[in-house]
Amino acid sequence: MLEIKNLTVKFGSFKAVKNVSFSIKKGQVVGIVGESGSGKTVTALSILQLHHPKSVSYGTKSAISFNDKNILKMRDADIRKIRGKKISFIFQEPMTSLNPLHKIEKQIAEALSIHKNIQHHTAKKEIRKLFKKVNLNPDKMSAYPHQLSGGQRQRVMIAMALACDPDLLIADEPTTALDVTTAKTILELLEKLRKEQGLSILMISHDLNLIRKHCHDIHVMKDGEIVESGKCDSVFKNPKHDYTKHLLNSLPTTLKDRFNPKKETILESKKLTVKFPIKKSLFGRPRTHLTAVKDVSLKSYSGQTVGIVGESGSGKTTLAMSLLQLQKYEGTVSFMGKVLHKMSDKDLREKRANFQIVFQDPFSSLNPRLSVGEIISEGLKAHNFATDNSHQKKVQKALEDVQLPINFINRYPHELSGGQRQRVAIARAIVLNPKVIILDEPTSALDVSVQIQVLDLLKTLQRDLDLSYILISHDMNVIQAMSHYVMVMKDGKIVEEAPRAKLFKNPKSPYTKTLLEAV
Repeated sequence: MLEIKNLTVKFGSFKAVKNVSFSIKKGQVVGIVGESGSGKTVTALSILQLHHPKSVSYGTKSAISFNDKNILKMRDADIRKIRGKKISFIFQEPMTSLNPLHKIEKQIAEALSIHKNIQHHTAKKEIRKLFKKVNLNPDKMSAYPHQLSGGQRQRVMIAMALACDPDLLIADEPTTALDVTTAKTILELLEKLRKEQGLSILMISHDLNLIRKHCHDIHVMKDGEIVESGKCDSVFKNPKHDYTKHLLNSLPTTLKDRFNPKKETILESKKLTVKFPIKKSLFGRPRTHLTAVKDVSLKSYSGQTVGIVGESGSGKTTLAMSLLQLQKYEGTVSFMGKVLHKMSDKDLREKRANFQIVFQDPFSSLNPRLSVGEIISEGLKAHNFATDNSHQKKVQKALEDVQLPINFINRYPHELSGGQRQRVAIARAIVLNPKVIILDEPTSALDVSVQIQVLDLLKTLQRDLDLSYILISHDMNVIQAMSHYVMVMKDGKIVEEAPRAKLFKNPKSPYTKTLLEAV
């Protein structure tokens, strides 16, 4: 169905992809793995000619044949007939791939209208069927992208990709933002479509377990080249290349130390509840509510990591925003014994330096107009922690703590890799010497070897600075590697909580068992 021969992709004089060759048969799943910057996504985008034509050039011997027609020699009008209809693409970052100005229903209906000539009233029925396939509530059709969670946005992207019944699906990190149970559902759906319709899939992922379970062939990329190829089972059982061995050995190690609960209580919530109005009366008063978080009581000690795990939409991030005083709530949140919502704005502002957050996507959470030095020092200036003369030293110390060179001070976010950007986000958090850092999916967008580096860095910082972490993740391996205590959330409620070793060894809740089985 698809054959790539001697693909070389250049941006100016830089070769991002070098002489890459592989093929995909009808009904076959082919996996590409490699670290960030290895050329995986550049290769995939080349298939549909999604690079800017003025910035890219291809080697003279390069060819991308789809059903025996060379895409590199096609006119734009002919390529547009293939995009979305014959070949669909699931992008890694759904927030930047969806139009923020249009509702979800309109965006999916657009693809149906262009490629299948389906009118609006019929499109609504088709979209409902697609939402059912990807386990999404049809109510979300009327939502804008920013009103959905990361996992929900990713499911919208998958629904959009499947809308026109493509022959080939290119999935670039399709389960990165998904919790384990939803990821399992989506992968089972793709497998079903593969068997029923002969769907071919090109799977790009840093999740080696996913590649091993779902792919027939695997290609390992490094520095723009394929360094090892073969049948999936063969490569995993007997890797030949040192780089492949390095990737297979990049698994997070579980914390060995046991936490001492006699340490100081830093952050505590009691019966924390968050409600969002759904319908309002004629006079604007809420009539019905959605309870996103219900009666959550949490206690975090200095030097401890509390892991919060659950499906997309379970209330994890809403809980975190409430703890940070960025979301209205009922109940109480106390910091070192003082109730936060009773404080004056001035006192609360002074306390805010003690709470920091590291977001899931470092690229969108770092200001592209500021240099690394300006990003890290922004908090110091806001809280008057340092003068112009002394803040430079604090910034340099923060960069040293996250193991980045001092000369990164003058770089901008777009000049850094994903792992480096996440280190800058961590530096921005620790420069204020906080007591609590909330880690919201801190490694989900990173490849396996960089994940290990970031997790090891976070463990070192916690040990050296006696930090309290609240770790939000859908990756059970990360939760097991980092957490001392684990809380499992479902539909806004805590369904189970226990010390890490006890919960993983002997889970009580059926939902926790489902999460562990899905891994």
